[in-house]
Amino acid sequence: EVYRVNFTKELTPVEEELLRERIRGLRSIPGLLGYYLEDEPDGHSALPRRYERAREIIVEEDPYHPAFQLCANASSCAPYMAGCDIMFTDPYFRPMRSGPPAMSISLVSASLATASSAAKGRKPIWIVPQAFDFWNIYPDSRTPNFAELRNQWLQCIIGGARGVVWFVSRTTNHDVDTAIGAPFISAE
Repeated sequence: EVYRVNFTKELTPVEEELLRERIRGLRSIPGLLGYYLEDEPDGHSALPRRYERAREIIVEEDPYHPAFQLCANASSCAPYMAGCDIMFTDPYFRPMRSGPPAMSISLVSASLATASSAAKGRKPIWIVPQAFDFWNIYPDSRTPNFAELRNQWLQCIIGGARGVVWFVSRTTNHDVDTAIGAPFISAE
């Protein structure tokens, strides 16, 4: 039987039990960083209380690993802050093969500032910088070059991000900047 999740409703008893079972199966894995609750709940009008309850269950079952959420739009992080220990945001400026990027690369620092303001110092903000292209949606897009990758990383450091995790899509057209540049900058 296929179970359909309704993100606009509170967790059901079935979902709560499934979550508990999943946590019990994962919590003792030595390399576990935490629990990623949702990718861009703001993009599909998910109910914030749903994630607050999921975080409560995580704390009950495994108080040693944090819960994460990622909001696509930093300005919509506030309602979801109670449902995580760490908030991610992914400010993708979308460089193009010809012409300027779709958005200014300063979107990274602006998003960090907006999300940090929503957190009011109570939650760490991690940034997920763009290290991929949108070729499957925008054929004229390209992967950020080395200077753009470093620019994003430095904005995260200067802006006070508490963590940085590159997003490299499995479907991207990998190039030397992403394959070599992103790991080099991370180690740097």
